Amino acid sequence: MSDITVSTDVDTMLQSANNAAILTNTGAAPTESPVFTGTGLSPIQFGTVGPPYVSDGHTRFTDGIRVDDSTIEGFSVGTASGGAVTGQNLTIRGGGTAGDGSTAGDLILAGGQAGQVAGQTVTHGKVQIGDTYTKEVTLQNVSLIKSVGPASDPEPIFYNSDEHRFKDYDGDPDDLMVIQKINGYTGARVGINKDPSASSAVALHVVAGKNATTNEEDLGLKVIGGSFFDKYLRIGHYTGSDPSGLPVGSVIYRSDLKKFKGYCGDDGWKSFQMES
Repeated sequence: MSDITVSTDVDTMLQSANNAAILTNTGAAPTESPVFTGTGLSPIQFGTVGPPYVSDGHTRFTDGIRVDDSTIEGFSVGTASGGAVTGQNLTIRGGGTAGDGSTAGDLILAGGQAGQVAGQTVTHGKVQIGDTYTKEVTLQNVSLIKSVGPASDPEPIFYNSDEHRFKDYDGDPDDLMVIQKINGYTGARVGINKDPSASSAVALHVVAGKNATTNEEDLGLKVIGGSFFDKYLRIGHYTGSDPSGLPVGSVIYRSDLKKFKGYCGDDGWKSFQMES
């Protein structure tokens, strides 16, 4: 009988001692979990292998990588029982240059909860949150936003927009404070409890609020210390009768009498002595 030639895999299988050896010898055994090292992923590599893709020793994921119900952690020293942990950086680059000279794309976080960061986050480049579909960023339980820089020369925070609107958290009033640049006018218009407009021709428009329960009005403006008005100061105009309910020291102008008057409490309203 002549010799029978079989494939190498079949020959390897027939010479294996047991089932486990068959799986190992034929390359069908489960591969151990991949390990991230300083020079890439070992022992498994994803994507195209060979220069220039791995010329720097790093692994390329040409078709993406997916992690389901798992955690990628940036620390390597510690104990399972809760011993000390030394933190290591976990770097994700979304806009660098690949080893073959091509430019990488953006870093995109997509999903119902696109990104949740616990702890300190540092970025040395541009970060864009929100797009044409969301146009909204919500910061929950954030007590402070600051620019970190030298104490002697801190970096400013710029808000690049022609309108900045601060809303009341419960929506009433919607225009709690508005800083607005109006086309055709220099400078900005600021409205407190008021949406500024070009027709108002006022740089700062303050509308006093009031207690929602007692309906008592707040002061529209209170200045502690001296005040200086470079041009003029115009006070309230009244006609027909003196107003009631104003605090002592209030000054008005009675346009019908062409007189300035001050409220003196129990002594009532007194006219200012005017030059003849």
